[in-house]
Amino acid sequence: MKDSPHKKQLTVIDFFCGAGGFSEGFRQQGFKVVMGIDNWRPAIETHNLNHGLNDEVKDILDFESIQEIEALPNTEVIVGSPPCVLFSLSNKGGKADKTLGIRLIESYLRVIAVKKHQSKSKLVAWFMENVPNSKNFIRDTYTFKQLKLSDWAKKNGYDPNQVALNGAINGLVLNTADFGVSQKRERFVCGEIVKTNTFPNLDRFMSKSYQTIGEVKGKMPKPNS
Repeated sequence: MKDSPHKKQLTVIDFFCGAGGFSEGFRQQGFKVVMGIDNWRPAIETHNLNHGLNDEVKDILDFESIQEIEALPNTEVIVGSPPCVLFSLSNKGGKADKTLGIRLIESYLRVIAVKKHQSKSKLVAWFMENVPNSKNFIRDTYTFKQLKLSDWAKKNGYDPNQVALNGAINGLVLNTADFGVSQKRERFVCGEIVKTNTFPNLDRFMSKSYQTIGEVKGKMPKPNS
């Protein structure tokens, strides 16, 4: 995916960007991160430093406004990692109020739906990750109406009851240990390759040959070398 005369460098917006972990993964694969969105100033300042940007603090709930969504740059990829503490089983035994968490997710998905279905859309793919328990609060599919986009849909020639996005139906609980990381850390990831409306097949990237922390440390040079 590296930039070359024969292949365009794809652009990415990272919602709930934090310091930029999700962004960094895409950057390492040759994508250009053009914006990070977060409502915590230290996170945005760190993301700006890590990715050479000048973004300001922004609340995801601002994108309940169509005008705010349409003001965003049009990119080929959009990613997001809504706050996981709202869905974590460790938060009040998993019985914490999920209202804000669901609202944040649906605000993010509104952005995706508009960017996916707008005229001359550039969107190639989108992804969202969270703790495994979040899967229980994400719909299999979302219509324009469920995302409070009925008026926008009608204006743009869509039936408000038409499915705008696939949600949990296009997702998997992934374990970092299956991808070469020496830690068993599970996350629910959903999204779409827009052309096929399907989640990418990750089988060729997965390995059951787990490596331990000791193996990783053993490959590191001595601190005083």
